[in-house]
Amino acid sequence: MLANGAPEDIARAILTSLMAQFQETLEKANLADTLSAPARVELLARLTDAWSKSIAASKKSLPETSQLATAMKALKLSSVFIQDKHPRHLAAFVDILEAFGPVLEKHYG
Repeated sequence: MLANGAPEDIARAILTSLMAQFQETLEKANLADTLSAPARVELLARLTDAWSKSIAASKKSLPETSQLATAMKALKLSSVFIQDKHPRHLAAFVDILEAFGPVLEKHYG
């Protein structure tokens, strides 16, 4: 199917697959009782970084992904800021981000 598709369709299929993998990783992290709040934020930062790089790579074939990349970068900057300046709020921030993920997905598709 991908071999016969337009470049935009291929890029969307790849991003959809990556999104599913990121979602699965987040769900597994939620179930891992041994992860501390800083470890969860680190995982989130790494996932966000990987997602941002994926978005950047797809910008030529999917220009609409630029807005999502900006939103993800803002979330990453926020997580680093909170970890550095307000670490006592880190656990709450992680909870909020996990709940906010589907909102971003719905808004940016």
